[in-house]
Amino acid sequence: MHMKLIPIKKKKYSRNRKVLLRICVFFSIFLVLVIVYIAVSIKPARTAYNSALEGRRLFDDAQHSVEIMDMSNAAVKLDAATNEFKNSQNLLKRFRVFNFVPFLGKQVSAVDNLLSTVIYTGTALAEVAKLSHEIIAPFSETENLTFSHLSREDKRQIFSQIEQAQPRLQEVKLDITRAKEYFEKIPTHGLHRKIREVIDPISKQFPSFEASVTQAIEVSEFVPRIVGFPDPQTYLFLLQNNTEMRPTGGFIGTYGILVITDGEIQSFTTDNVYNLDKTSEGQLFIDPPWQLTRYNDVHQWFLRDSNWSPDFPTSARQAIDFYRLEGGKESLDGVIAITPTLIASLLSLTGPITVDGIEFTGENFVETLQYQVEQGYLRQEIPEEERKDIVGDLSNILMEKLFALPREKWQLLWSTIAINLAEKHALIYTTDSYIQNRIVDQNWSGSIPVIDSDFLMVIDANLASLKSDPVVERTISYDVTLVDKSPTATVTIQYTNCTEVGETESLSLTYQLPSTFIKDETYKLHIQKQPGTTAHALHVTIQTPRKPDLVQPLDSVTAVTENGVTLSMPLIQDRNISVIFK
Repeated sequence: MHMKLIPIKKKKYSRNRKVLLRICVFFSIFLVLVIVYIAVSIKPARTAYNSALEGRRLFDDAQHSVEIMDMSNAAVKLDAATNEFKNSQNLLKRFRVFNFVPFLGKQVSAVDNLLSTVIYTGTALAEVAKLSHEIIAPFSETENLTFSHLSREDKRQIFSQIEQAQPRLQEVKLDITRAKEYFEKIPTHGLHRKIREVIDPISKQFPSFEASVTQAIEVSEFVPRIVGFPDPQTYLFLLQNNTEMRPTGGFIGTYGILVITDGEIQSFTTDNVYNLDKTSEGQLFIDPPWQLTRYNDVHQWFLRDSNWSPDFPTSARQAIDFYRLEGGKESLDGVIAITPTLIASLLSLTGPITVDGIEFTGENFVETLQYQVEQGYLRQEIPEEERKDIVGDLSNILMEKLFALPREKWQLLWSTIAINLAEKHALIYTTDSYIQNRIVDQNWSGSIPVIDSDFLMVIDANLASLKSDPVVERTISYDVTLVDKSPTATVTIQYTNCTEVGETESLSLTYQLPSTFIKDETYKLHIQKQPGTTAHALHVTIQTPRKPDLVQPLDSVTAVTENGVTLSMPLIQDRNISVIFK
């Protein structure tokens, strides 16, 4: 038997071995070079790290200066902090050669983009601090500077400077936009623990910071006009009692006329809304919304029920029409509506106020005022038509106290007002289309938007004339199914204590959603809060064809499964939810 030997292809094997050897040699040399490069760069890296730490310390110092309204020192600290971050970035430039290395390159990119973010942020904030100092500086010699110390001419000068500063503020806005662009380039995964520890706090804080600064710049464009600069503004004032809910915030028990010129309140008068409505009972015949007729047997419509549309601009225009029809003589520039919740928060800032021997605080305001206008006035032998005069008296004293706040509390005052605007305890409407559009942009208008995504807004109206809403607990559940060709949604509102104390009832509605609400395998939902409400519990469940890849907002996610997501949150402000399931 003959055996045929098949020769081994040594040549090919040898060639592959050589290639592998060369690769190993290359990476060995490369690794040595990396180690040498890093070793040589250790000192600059440490210096860069120390510069970054110093920059952060200076940022903290600047924040403290802003809190006490020492804008000059804040600007100096911010400039110094920005220089430290720039120095740190320059020292770390040599590490950019590792950008193509998978793990190391991601760390270098993250640090580089983070430094660019804080550099542009620091530049923007330094400019804001300088502008603030330039505006306040002429009045800083006044000890314990307050709004009440400023003359009308002083206020006009301030508003004029804000107007002239708009080009510089737009540059600030551009710097913030650049900071946001770099921030969004920071990798979200695969970062070293130490780098992650630095980036995570910034990732949580930067979005709200960016939104706050951008809002402040945009607000500076039109708020002077709202407060009467350069022309006086006359507003119809509505106090919407949110213990008796109505679509835009609460029953209108008190109305008033507010005149503001150059940031000064020229006059502010209030009255019981029934005193105005009664003068037209035999003269004004306008059919009310059918719900008022059906449930309250009401056949005439007056100012007190004008806020029936959940779209506040619509209700505001209706209120202006009723005021004119019922004998109002003033030419109105707009409507400002607030709830007692706003007044309570301002009282927490100013401290207690005593009116006619009654002490009002942030904690007792709603209950104490309610008792006084419903029962207390009888014991004081105050005529029924004058029982709500205390609202005007209290408002005037509150305004005096707010204007007397030291400048160290101005930032806190603005924050308090901004929060109440965001939570819709204050709504603004103006007949000036430019200002109104800016108010809508800031979501201060209470208007219902026209959007091309899913939308949910739950509106309650209390028609029992009882102040029961504070004890009625509401839970809103919204269940969406996107797995079928025809998406469906079910909204369920659960009420506790609404019929009898301790009892719970539910109202549920199921309907079909347009298939166009799903675009590029993305579902978006805008949830609008009813003005005047506090913090209804909100639960959203979304069934998706596949496991969600990305869900916003992350902090509200309670569960993610293979075919859906559940989110829970208090409905304090409007909410936007987005789910991607590619």
